[in-house]
Amino acid sequence: MPLLANHFAEKMSLRSNGAIFIISSVVANIPVPFMSLYSATKAFNLAFGESLWFELKKHNIDVCTVCPGSTETEFQGLRANGKSSNVRSVNQVVETAIKGIGKKIVVTDGTINKINTFLARIFPLSIRLKIAGKIASKILNQ
Repeated sequence: MPLLANHFAEKMSLRSNGAIFIISSVVANIPVPFMSLYSATKAFNLAFGESLWFELKKHNIDVCTVCPGSTETEFQGLRANGKSSNVRSVNQVVETAIKGIGKKIVVTDGTINKINTFLARIFPLSIRLKIAGKIASKILNQ
């Protein structure tokens, strides 16, 4: 992803205009047992997008990091227990992203996901890990 962002940011900076979306996830805010690599990657994407926003704003390039939760994609089919509740459509996530570009550095799709992200910031890490671990173990049959 950094290579793609760099490639397109160079072209956008030449015309002093552009927009880049970085796709993260609501799990960027919560380490998730049994999904360690996934949640770590999404945490990287969040930090990368936030930093890139700062670096590119002087070139008039908007960067918006999008944090969806469960979304109707092929990834849903990989889950051991099928669909979760509160699954959002791809169109809903895209609409949220487009509304956020140029206005917000990070957008979280869906009211429930916004609430969960807020709660994740106020609970101690030990509690976040216990809750995330229980949910992930149930979903992934661990």
